[in-house]
Amino acid sequence: MHTRLLSPFVFPVLCSAALAQWHQAATVSPPPRTFPALGVHLGTGQVVMFGGMRTAAPLGSFAETWTWDGSGWTQQFPANAPSARSGAVLVYDLARNVTVLYGGQNPSPIGGLSLSDTWEWDGTNWTQIATAHNAGARGRYMAAYDVARGRTVLYGGMANSMLVGALNGTWEYNGVDWTQVTTAASPGPLQDAAMCYDLARQRTVMFGGSNQNTGVTDTTWRYDGVNWTQVAVSGPRPPGRWQAQMVFDTMRNVCVMHGGADNNGVPFDDTWAFDGTRWTQLHGAATPPQRAFGFAFDPLRAVGVVFGGTNSSVIPDTFVYDGALVTPFGSGCPGSSGVPQLAATAGPRLGLPFQVTLTNLLPSMPVAAVATGFSATSYNGVPLPADASPLGITGCTLYVALDMIDLPSAASGTAVHSVTVPNNTALVGVSAFMQGASLDPGVNPFGAVLSNALSMTIGW
Repeated sequence: MHTRLLSPFVFPVLCSAALAQWHQAATVSPPPRTFPALGVHLGTGQVVMFGGMRTAAPLGSFAETWTWDGSGWTQQFPANAPSARSGAVLVYDLARNVTVLYGGQNPSPIGGLSLSDTWEWDGTNWTQIATAHNAGARGRYMAAYDVARGRTVLYGGMANSMLVGALNGTWEYNGVDWTQVTTAASPGPLQDAAMCYDLARQRTVMFGGSNQNTGVTDTTWRYDGVNWTQVAVSGPRPPGRWQAQMVFDTMRNVCVMHGGADNNGVPFDDTWAFDGTRWTQLHGAATPPQRAFGFAFDPLRAVGVVFGGTNSSVIPDTFVYDGALVTPFGSGCPGSSGVPQLAATAGPRLGLPFQVTLTNLLPSMPVAAVATGFSATSYNGVPLPADASPLGITGCTLYVALDMIDLPSAASGTAVHSVTVPNNTALVGVSAFMQGASLDPGVNPFGAVLSNALSMTIGW
């Protein structure tokens, strides 16, 4: 196996019916909370969590720092730390190897004016940064780090949790000071939108959010460092929402948004991916419906980590979006029992069986064939996809390299093929491809017809 990127042919098709893999992490969790700030610190290889709103007595907010190392949470006790707060955002400044926190909601259980201080986490300790200017009192704002320009970008939020009123305005932090950016266009007053920096297209992306006049929105905006542009989304889009979270998945080069709530506060359990043009719902195992949680993507382990939030009750659990992916592409060709269909219900994960099912086979045949390849662009110098007619498989298309061929048993027109993924962390992010064949004597000179294909990315 070798690590590779999705080919230009495969990627647009993958976005049509992707399967995302979530699972609950078996770990001792921090005390449950809503509106925690989650981010990463790549220097230590850890996810970082700070603050959040208490959900049990004494009411108010936390001033705790926790880190996640891929297997569990550990509370940290730094010499310095920000005061208690909720509704802040943690943003990793790649150029300076610090995680930035700004403001947040007042810790008082009855609310009040939001905070306006700036802090940085270096992996061991917090340092308050004295800036000449700041973005003013605000919590439940949106923020992301613009890697290309070396700036933390902040938008919107609310100045006082006791007073209705979302904020407008774009601010940037360069590690020394905050500067307000005047843009020709603007998403308008918003709080609790979902934001991430799209590393592949070098744009800050924001979806949804709410304001006091129009409620939740389903618009997608993009910021290039000069101006905001509303994206003319083609195809389906997520329902309007607020209190969702969005991260950039470095393995698939897409922004991934999860959860949130509608205008009535009813939470979602869905997960969506945005590739710069289109939104695609990622189907598969889900977390409970949730809003007001924290979400961070750890590129070192290719996983997203969710903690906290609420639905009808507080959620005390940690969920991991592990990067495992399986997606159908292409189409099969008809045989005596119809078009063979190759499918899987979950992506491949380290140390676990990965299973595919091949259906619509000729019922009288006791075996089927499943080919596994490590390319969907070429095989033995032949570009893929390729017309299989020269092989005698008339009218069919070969989508994957024939690096390995297995012959699983079949019964009543169905075959199940299972392979255990080695428990080797070097395989995380590796892609492979599968295509099935139904043995069907007499249907063509070769005596077989081909199914659709699957693209697989190995996750934790």
